[in-house]
Amino acid sequence: MREAIIRVAADGSPGSRRALEWALDEAALRGCAVELVGVYSLSEYGTGKSAAEAAVHATMDDIIAGRADIPLVSWHVVAGDPEDVLTRESAHSELLVMGSHDVFGMRHSAQRSLTDICSRTAACAVVIVPPPPPSETEAEALQIGAQK
Repeated sequence: MREAIIRVAADGSPGSRRALEWALDEAALRGCAVELVGVYSLSEYGTGKSAAEAAVHATMDDIIAGRADIPLVSWHVVAGDPEDVLTRESAHSELLVMGSHDVFGMRHSAQRSLTDICSRTAACAVVIVPPPPPSETEAEALQIGAQK
């Protein structure tokens, strides 16, 4: 029997950090491991791989530090298109957890998002964690912008 793993798409964004927080809580409930997956372009092997590794480490370091009860956590980075890599990774996962990037409107509708694609093509259930709420200064800026 294979070990149950929750995989988390990690790109260093606030959304992927929230996804890891959610995945750690869920893994504690299920008694399974968590694995972060970073993706980089094959054409950017040197710099892209380093950036993907840095994003995964930044996501892990901030979230795991200070948590008391942490399940087994591992990580790796893979070259390729994010849609293909995450879909392939989902074949061996209990869940694929992704953070939502706060993008809406016409532009978003015209472009298929990674979360949209993975939610349709993954071989396991996909959890899309909403973006963090805006800070007070961001909320004030949004209100001021809306009043113009």
